[in-house]
Order: sequence, then structure tokens, then C-alpha cells
Amino acid sequence: IQYTHRKLTDPGIQSRKISFVLGVKDLQWLVGAGVYIDDVESDIARMQAQLNHQLKIKFLFFSMTVTAILGLFYLFFRSLNRRLKNDVELLVSFFKRAANSDEAIDQEHIKFAELGQMAKYANQMLVDRKLSADAAGERSEIPPHGRKFPGYHLPNVDS
Repeated sequence: IQYTHRKLTDPGIQSRKISFVLGVKDLQWLVGAGVYIDDVESDIARMQAQLNHQLKIKFLFFSMTVTAILGLFYLFFRSLNRRLKNDVELLVSFFKRAANSDEAIDQEHIKFAELGQMAKYANQMLVDRKLSADAAGERSEIPPHGRKFPGYHLPNVDS
């Protein structure tokens, strides 16, 4: 049942009210209850405000978490990139010197296993080259202009 009724908390105000009534036949009673619609609306508005506040807090927490995770990924990949760059620069400088020098790569400075394996093979190449030069009776030191290898074109890597 909907009707207007004077509020008990403020007798000077008429307010809309929704009520229900239930009859108890055995006792010949009527039992009823009701709520003022403006009280329900204010409760709903308060709950919506709380919900909005909670959503803002959760969104802020989520944003901060995502930002922190992205920051950690950035730092991790930056470190990984720096280590990889150092390894590649070490290998490139070795190959630039390899034509004129027998200086091996210091494998302790290589951080990545795959590039470490490449450094191991490059060092073995130097040892094999020196052994073959010694066996052929040549000097083991390479002249500044480099050796000529028939059938192979060695590009100039100096920039």
C-alpha cells in the first residue's frame, strides 16, 4: 500500500510511505510494517556514494599495482638489455681485433650462456689458428694487413 503519512521523526512533514499488512485469521490480528520512501532513497544514495568511493579506491590500488608491475618489467628488461648490449659489444670488438691479434675473449665478462658458448668457440678458433700457423712454420702473430684466405671474402668491419 502506498500513501502519505506524517513522519514520526519530524511530525511537520508529510512523506510518502509504502506499507504491507498481513492478516492472522486465528488471532484476528492485522500485522503491518512500512518504510518512508525518502528514507529508502537517502539510504540508497548513501550506499551509492560508499560504492563509488570503494570503486575509486580499488581503481587507484589497481592502477598503482599495474604501474609498479610495469616499472619492475621496465627495470628488468633495461638491465637485461644493458647486459646483452655489453656482451654483444665485447664480441664485436673481439671480431674486429681478431684479424690482427691473437687476444682471446675474457669469457668471465659474458653474462649470457649462448654468447658465452660463442666466445668459447671464438677462443678455440684463435687457438686452432695459432696451432695451424705454428705447424706450417709461420709466425703466429698476424701482420697488420691481415691474412689472405683464398676463396673467402672477409668484409671490412672497421667503421
